[in-house]
Amino acid sequence: SLSKTVFPTNLVSYNLIPIELPPPDIDQHLIGNLKYVGYVCYGVVVLCALSCVIWTGYHRKDIVVQAAQPLFLAMVAGGVLITA
Repeated sequence: SLSKTVFPTNLVSYNLIPIELPPPDIDQHLIGNLKYVGYVCYGVVVLCALSCVIWTGYHRKDIVVQAAQPLFLAMVAGGVLITA
């Protein structure tokens, strides 16, 4: 029968949450001076993306760039700027 194969447990007692919880005291300002590293990395990405757009515009008549479609290359660089 089914009642012989089911074993009751006290699982509900592990899920009890107190009515009043203490306010969380978490210091979430751990980045410190690393934000400047992030600014530098962002600047490098912007510089590379803009240089790729300028290079693509300068070489837009080349066969390789025409095959890759300069507008598409500029859109990829724009997407990189948006995601950075």
